[in-house]
Amino acid sequence: MKSAPLDLYFPAGFDSVAQVTAHELEASWAKTGSGFPKNTRRFPILLQNQGLVSNGFVSLFAPRAEFLTTPSQDAALLGTNDWLPLLVSHELRHVHQSNAAKQGLARWVHGIFGAYGQAVYSNLLIPNWLWEGDAVETESHLNAMGRSQIPQFKLPLKAYLATYGVPNYAKMMGKSYQHLVPNHYVFGQYLSQQMTKDFGETFIPSLWQSALNHPTLFGFSKQFKKRTGKSIDHYATDAFEKLTAQDSASVTKKQGYTQYLYPNVLADGRIIALKSGFSDIRQLVEIKQGKERRLTYLGPMIDASMLSASNEFVVWSELVYHSRWGQKQQSRLVFYSLKSGQKMFWGVHEKWISPSISPDSKYVSFIHLKENDQSSIMVYDRAHRQVISKIVAKSGEQFLQPRINRDGTLVYIVKYAGNKSVCVWDFVQQKEIFRKDFGQHNIAHPTVDGNWIYMNYPAGDVDQIARINRLDDRFEIMTKDRFGAYFGYSTSDSLTYSAYTAAGHKIVIVPLKPTSVDLAIHSLESKKDSLQHSLPVKLVSKWNLINPFTWGPVLSSTGNQLEYSIQSRDVFNSLQASAGIRYEMNERHLNQFARLSYHAWFPIIDVNYQSSNRQTQLYIDNKKPLDSLRVDQWKQQTWDVGFRIPFNLTHGAYQEFLQIGSNIGFLNVSGYDLTKRYYSEPFNGNYSFVKHQVYYSKLLSKSLWDVQARKGFVFQANWNGIPFKQKLQNELWNIQAQIYLPGPLKHDGFLLRYAYQQESAGNYRFGSSVYFPRGYLYTSFNQLSTLGIDYRFPIKNTDIRVGRILYISRIKGNVFGDLGMGKDNLDRKAQSFHAFGVDLLAQFHALRFSQGFELGVRALYVAESKSWAIVPLVIDIGF
Repeated sequence: MKSAPLDLYFPAGFDSVAQVTAHELEASWAKTGSGFPKNTRRFPILLQNQGLVSNGFVSLFAPRAEFLTTPSQDAALLGTNDWLPLLVSHELRHVHQSNAAKQGLARWVHGIFGAYGQAVYSNLLIPNWLWEGDAVETESHLNAMGRSQIPQFKLPLKAYLATYGVPNYAKMMGKSYQHLVPNHYVFGQYLSQQMTKDFGETFIPSLWQSALNHPTLFGFSKQFKKRTGKSIDHYATDAFEKLTAQDSASVTKKQGYTQYLYPNVLADGRIIALKSGFSDIRQLVEIKQGKERRLTYLGPMIDASMLSASNEFVVWSELVYHSRWGQKQQSRLVFYSLKSGQKMFWGVHEKWISPSISPDSKYVSFIHLKENDQSSIMVYDRAHRQVISKIVAKSGEQFLQPRINRDGTLVYIVKYAGNKSVCVWDFVQQKEIFRKDFGQHNIAHPTVDGNWIYMNYPAGDVDQIARINRLDDRFEIMTKDRFGAYFGYSTSDSLTYSAYTAAGHKIVIVPLKPTSVDLAIHSLESKKDSLQHSLPVKLVSKWNLINPFTWGPVLSSTGNQLEYSIQSRDVFNSLQASAGIRYEMNERHLNQFARLSYHAWFPIIDVNYQSSNRQTQLYIDNKKPLDSLRVDQWKQQTWDVGFRIPFNLTHGAYQEFLQIGSNIGFLNVSGYDLTKRYYSEPFNGNYSFVKHQVYYSKLLSKSLWDVQARKGFVFQANWNGIPFKQKLQNELWNIQAQIYLPGPLKHDGFLLRYAYQQESAGNYRFGSSVYFPRGYLYTSFNQLSTLGIDYRFPIKNTDIRVGRILYISRIKGNVFGDLGMGKDNLDRKAQSFHAFGVDLLAQFHALRFSQGFELGVRALYVAESKSWAIVPLVIDIGF
C-alpha cells in the first residue's frame, strides 16, 4: 500500500478478502488518524482466517496488528456493519495511538527501550478507557452504525448509573467484585464522546500527546485539568450525572451479577436457559415452576447470541482447539439429551456455528463457515445426518441466528451493505417464502410463532421485543422494559424473554400485549465497488525471522536479576530471540546470554547460551577453628538445546493442558582453583547434562468470586541427570501433584499438595522444583517427601478507596499446614519440617491504574524454631 504505511500479510487462498481489506486500510488510514501526528514508519497487519474467534488487536510486543476475520454474530458489537471495515476503523485508531508514543519526549523512551518500553510507558500514562473509548468512537464515526448508536452496548452503563449511582473514578478503573461496573469500552466510549462534544475533535489527540510529554504522577489528570479546568474525576462525575438526570437513580447495595440468557420454552412449560455470572461459570439450567436445576456445565461455547432446544435435546456449538496451534480452531455441535443427561457431538473437523433444532427434533440447522470467507446455512435430517437444504450466502451477505420453526420453515436474518432483513425459508420446497427489509434497524434473534416473527428491535434508545406479521406486515412492540428486553420466545398466550437489569438478565414471562406502531424503514444505499484495481501482491518468505523490536532493561521474575537485552520476534511469531547481559545480584557479576526459541514446528525448539563469571567464598579448613576463608572466581559457559510440545486439550468446562519437554546441555568450567567447593559449584572441565519434564493440568473454570478452581488436579514430573562417566555425577527426579477440591461454602476451596523427590549421592546438586514447607530454606536430601494443605476462602468484597492512592476491591484468607520428611542414605533417622499459618491477602489497585495487584501478610509458625513469624506476601509467595 502506497498511501498508507501498512503491510498486509495474509494466507494463500485468501486473496479476495485481502484485496478488500487492503483497499479499506488505504481509504481509512488518514481518517482514523485524525488529530494524531503523521507517521511514515510501516506497520504490519496480519489476517487470521483459521479460527472462530471474532476479534482484533494491536500489539507492541513484536509490533503488529492481527485481524481475526470470522465475523461476529453479536448484534451489540456488529450492528449493521460489515466485520472487516469495523475492525479496520477500530484497530487503525490503535495504530495511530501507539505511533503517538514515538513523538516528543516519548520518542526518547522508544529510542532507549524499544517497543516494550514504549508500550509500558504509554499504558502507564494513558488510561485504558481512553485507548478503547477513543477507538470505539472512531469506528462509530466511520461506519454506518458504531457501537455508540447500539442500545445494547450502552445499557450496562445506563442501568448501573440508574441503580447504583455514579461510581468514583477509582472504582471505574479497578472494577468491582460487588457490582458489574461497565467495562472500559463502554464508559470510555461515553467519556470520549462527551470530550469531543465539549472540547472539539482535536482535544483527545492533543491531550494524549501532552500526557506522554509530561510523565509525572497523575500526569494525565494534571494535563486534563490544565486544559479543561476540571479534574478527570469531576469531569467524569458530571458527564455521568447527565445520564442519571434522565432517569433518577434508585441506589441499592445488593451485590452480585447473574444473567439468564436465551430462554427456550418447552411443550411442558419448562424453560431452558444459559446461566452465568459473578458466582457461576457458564451452565445450562432448567427452570420448572420457579425451581432451578443445573443440567450441565458448558465448555468453550461459541456464543452466537442464541440457544435452541426441543423436548429432547438442547444444541449449541463449542470451539475445538487444535492441540498444538492456538490460532487454528474448529467447532462441534453439542446435543445435550434432556432425558439421559448425555452429550452427543457432530462435526469435530468443521466450522459450524449458530445451530438450532426443530421442536420435533427431526431437523438441525447451522451456519457453515469456510476459511475463504464463504458461508451457508445447512439444514440436516438429524437421524440420518443427511443434507435437506442449503442456502449459500451471496458475496457481501452475512447470515445471522437461523432457527428452525414449528411449521417446518427456517427463519434467519441477512445483513448486506449496511442493512438487515428477516427471511423465512421453506427448506422442504427449497424456496424463500418471506423477506422483510428492516434497513438500518439493528434487528436480531428471530423466532416464529404462527404467522408472527418475533425479534429484537431498537425502539429508540432501548431494545425491545417486536413482531411482524408475515401475512399483512403488521408491526407491533411487545415489551416496554426500562433497560432492554432480549431473546423473546413466544407461546400461544405469553412471551418469555430476558430483561436486562444492573444485576444481570432476568427471565420474565408476560401475557401478549402488543402495541401497534408504524415501521419506518431507512435503508443505507449500497456502495459502489471500490476495487477498480488490485493492489500488488508478493510472496513473503517464512524465513524472514530476525525483527528486533525492543531493547532495554527488564526486571526478571525471580527478583534478583536485572538484564539489558535486545529482543527479536518475527511478524509470524516463529522465532523469538534475545541476547544481552544480565546482572546477578547474588554473586554481583555480569553474564552474557543468548536465547532462541523456534515455534513454527510441531515441537518448539529452544537453544540457550550463557557465559558467566562465578564467584564464591568458602572455608577450606579441615577442622575447627574455621579461620581460612578463601574467595575464588571462575568462568562458566553453558549451552543447552531442547524441545517443548505444549498441547491445549480443553474440550469442556475443564481447562486442560499438557506439556512435555527435554533438554541436553553442556557446561564448561575454567579457573576454579579452590581445593573445596559447594555441591552446586562444578570443577574445571567439560560436562553434559540432560533434563526431561512433563506437566499436565485439568482445572474447572473459575467464576469471578471463586478463590481458586473448585475441582481439578495438576501433575508434574522432572528428571535431571548427568549421563556418561564424568567427574561430576548426580541424578534427581521428582513427581508432584496438586488436587483442588470444593470447600463447604460456594467460593472457597481446598488445595492438597504432595511431592516425592529422589536424588543420588553424587558430588553435584541440581536445582529442585519441589514445593518445600513454608518458612524453611530448601535442604537437599536423597529422599524427600512433602505434604501441604491450604484452605482458601473469600472474606469480603470491598469498595475501599484511599484518595487517589489506593482502591481495595477484595480481601481473602488462607489457612495452611505443611509437612516435609527428608532422609539421606547414610542417616537412619529422617529429618522433619513442620509449619502452619494464616494468610491475609488484599486485591487492590494503586494510583488508579487498571492493573490489579495482590499483597498481604502471613503469620507462620515454624516447628524447628518453635516461634511465630510475620512475613509479607506477594500473591502467595512469602518473603
